[in-house]
Amino acid sequence: MKKTLLLFSLAALLFQTSWAQGRFDEEVQTLKAKYDSLRPSLNPDQKTVVFVGSSSIRMWKNVEEISDQHNIINTGFGGSTAKDLLGYTAPLILDHYPDQVFIYEGDNDIFMKESLDRIMRRMRRIVRRIKKYNPDCQIVLISAKPSIARWSLKGQYQKLNKRFYRWSKRKKNMAYADVWKPMLNGEELKNDLFIEDNLHMNDAGYQIWKTVLQPYLIK
Repeated sequence: MKKTLLLFSLAALLFQTSWAQGRFDEEVQTLKAKYDSLRPSLNPDQKTVVFVGSSSIRMWKNVEEISDQHNIINTGFGGSTAKDLLGYTAPLILDHYPDQVFIYEGDNDIFMKESLDRIMRRMRRIVRRIKKYNPDCQIVLISAKPSIARWSLKGQYQKLNKRFYRWSKRKKNMAYADVWKPMLNGEELKNDLFIEDNLHMNDAGYQIWKTVLQPYLIK
């Protein structure tokens, strides 16, 4: 355990320059300060699980209710992309010494017309950084979700989800959690899962996520 903590600390030092200047600096530093202050209250006998990614994670205000047997940390930030998370890997993930990380990126990337290849390259770099400093850390890739606002891009999202799935099958300590299908009625989107912007989820949407993701929590 001491070795792992040391490695994570080294990771923070090595990568702190990568997030020193960026569009989410203030938000990220606020998140880091919040959880730094809460760290003494975390249960040392429980596994620490970080949920990280774009606003679908950030707006999950009661994510800690997914389990009372884990230390749940939510470092979701803004309208982030895989590129953004790559730049903030240390303060949002490594500094919290997680035993498991749930990642939600790709939603905004597709909307911003990033290629699938570029998204995958950045996601692989994020995972490599985590694994370099804790090879045993379990990683769960959360599929891109469907939404009313971006339903016209569903083909691209489905292609990305297939890539996430195939990648996770090849890697040790990695899993793919599909939230796409449970948010559909057959081939049609469940329109009652979203708030007024038709992009972000309401409580019913997050209840689906909770049901899907709970079985993936580290034991």
